[in-house]
Amino acid sequence: MEVEVKLGLLNALIYARLNPLPSSFHLKTLHQQNLFFDSDAATLSSQRAVTMTRVVFSPSRPSQF
Repeated sequence: MEVEVKLGLLNALIYARLNPLPSSFHLKTLHQQNLFFDSDAATLSSQRAVTMTRVVFSPSRPSQF
């Protein structure tokens, strides 16, 4: 299972303080591509929503998509 949290950081100093925290939980690096979808009128974006598909590439076949 994956959980993704988005934080609105006020400045670079806050980012610099928080950036090292997730590294203690890092287990492996995934090679992936995220594809975002919205209508031509940006209906989802205007509501601060998103539809996304994430493709994770296999190390043995990294270019397959």
